[in-house]
Amino acid sequence: QFHVDILPTNKQIIRVGGTAIYHEFQPEISQQQVQQEGFGDDFMEDEQSVLRPIEANVFFEDQIELNDFISLNAGLHNSFYVLDSARFFSLQPRISFRVGPVDRWGVTGSYTNMTQFQHLLSNSGTGLPTDLFVPATNRVPPQTARQFSLGVDRNFKSLGVQVSLEGYYKQMQNLIE
Repeated sequence: QFHVDILPTNKQIIRVGGTAIYHEFQPEISQQQVQQEGFGDDFMEDEQSVLRPIEANVFFEDQIELNDFISLNAGLHNSFYVLDSARFFSLQPRISFRVGPVDRWGVTGSYTNMTQFQHLLSNSGTGLPTDLFVPATNRVPPQTARQFSLGVDRNFKSLGVQVSLEGYYKQMQNLIE
């Protein structure tokens, strides 16, 4: 993992970085077979498969105050994921802005595109609750989401308080239910 902050001016921060992750999934689901022979029972567990995907990503982000009235944060996140013959590539743009003086009410907004390569399966039915993480495969594609937001905020510097109200709309695809 690496992360670098570059400060070309006092009103701009450029961030670049990346990570590489080696996952290991070992589902805790087993099947037992019971055979009755004479006095005892023989229990036998099936072999468990281990899934070992590799995930890598790099990102670039530029946070800049264009003037005393407008600030902008734009970036790109690029992910690559491999599990056996399954290969996924994902470009994830992000942008956010604030329009208004720093010490007054302002309007904020953002757009984000996201990809997640692990699905969380939850069982809250009878018995004990269990969570199981399942990796993306050729049969189960990664989860994707797009989110838009718009809001207003105000920074009361003299009180050390910031107040904000924001609404969002999120589209999600490839969810496992």
